[in-house]
Amino acid sequence: MKKKYKKILIIGGVAIVIVVIVILWISKANQPPTKDGAEVLPSSPEKEVGEEGEGVEKEGFELIKLSDEEIEVFDFWENSLSSEVYYITLDGMVRSGKVGPDPEISIRGFLAINKIRPNSDGSKVLVSFGDPKSPEWKLFDSNDGVWRPIPSYFKDMVWGEENKVISVANTGSGKSLILLDIEEFQEGEEQDYEILIRNFNFNDVDMGFSSPDSIVLIEKPASFYKSKVWKFDFKELKLTQLSTPKEGTKFDWRGNSDIVFKYEFGGWFGILNKELNIMFPVPFNTFPSKCGASESDIYCFVPYDIPTKQGINLPEDYYKNKFYTIDSLYKINRDSSEVRVLVKNTEFGINIDGTVVKEIGNKLYFINKYDKGLYRLTYN
Repeated sequence: MKKKYKKILIIGGVAIVIVVIVILWISKANQPPTKDGAEVLPSSPEKEVGEEGEGVEKEGFELIKLSDEEIEVFDFWENSLSSEVYYITLDGMVRSGKVGPDPEISIRGFLAINKIRPNSDGSKVLVSFGDPKSPEWKLFDSNDGVWRPIPSYFKDMVWGEENKVISVANTGSGKSLILLDIEEFQEGEEQDYEILIRNFNFNDVDMGFSSPDSIVLIEKPASFYKSKVWKFDFKELKLTQLSTPKEGTKFDWRGNSDIVFKYEFGGWFGILNKELNIMFPVPFNTFPSKCGASESDIYCFVPYDIPTKQGINLPEDYYKNKFYTIDSLYKINRDSSEVRVLVKNTEFGINIDGTVVKEIGNKLYFINKYDKGLYRLTYN
């Protein structure tokens, strides 16, 4: 009898171990994949993942990674005068975006880049770096690869017309909104400028240029804060509120473009005109930074899923990289409003979380947040 009981105990113990192993395996299998601790939203159905950095060529499109391996791209632009595409790395190095090794255009680095703002032809680029609450600015010349200094009293800058710059600056009369010619000033010299607004008391806003006679001021979004959009008319010296205050609202004003992308907390995405009226409805939900516009088309990377679970604050958690998406690429014709899926998420061959989307020379360029690489997509 003792041997029998011993045998039963051994069999029971083995069965318990097997059950525990199965439970752990199922639990692990059901956990979402992560990247650097952030959740990666799954695609459906599963797809093959190609080697990082290799080109993907399938019927209808070709995808090529332009930036060199291990290089993390912050943003990019085209110098239309030379038809060259340049990108700036997270540490401020400027390189030429080419197939194969990328030549270094500038080896001068900066810490903590906040934003870049190319002028209309991409020959000159305003670069903000350092503390976002009190940033420094430099001017990069794409034609000669030289950095030019900008006085430290300039705190925010955006391009106007004909190399004019609109800036928030600490002047003798306090913080003001001013207009100046970027070509005329040199660090350490007194320069003439036009004061547009004295006692400029807006805090935590982004500037977006709207027209030759006005500027748009966009309050930064948060799920707990009712952000607003303002328009200031230079000629009439008039400040107008364009949007109704609402929590979790993100606007992306594309410079001189007549396109505005908007995300609202709760999962609404819209494509608007300069007056913030809906241009046409879209059958998908995405974030403004995942879209770009050309004269004829609009392109958007659209996630298979956007999390709505408790503890996720939208849209800011996406921009803080607390989760990554897996995207399909959509194209919208601006004349006909026709919506077309260019590439499904299962067709890319690699996971794509597309952002900073621009059409250059009939090709689509973007940054993939998974590896922070610069990619070029050509399609039929």
